[in-house]
Amino acid sequence: MFEEELLKPLSRSLVKPIILGLLERGERHGYSLMSEIKRLTGRSIGPSLLYPALKELELRGYVKGKWLSKGRRKIKEYSITERGRAILKRFKEYLSALLQELSS
Repeated sequence: MFEEELLKPLSRSLVKPIILGLLERGERHGYSLMSEIKRLTGRSIGPSLLYPALKELELRGYVKGKWLSKGRRKIKEYSITERGRAILKRFKEYLSALLQELSS
């Protein structure tokens, strides 16, 4: 129980950096991102968390989306921008330094 109380808010707060990290590996659409986040973290996130995060990242210029036709439906595929790569690099450096400090 304590573990869930500690990890759930942490995993929610890391959604945006995780999205950027996944997009750094290649373009993805929303369902693919949700599936990969669950695989990586063991925690499901729904559309109500994912899509607002993607929208904010897009508004800030960290990701860009393009609409694609898949049969009769359209899906939006996202990719990371150079600005997104730069902020992700800074986040990784910050997290690495923090973890190193906590390990000392």
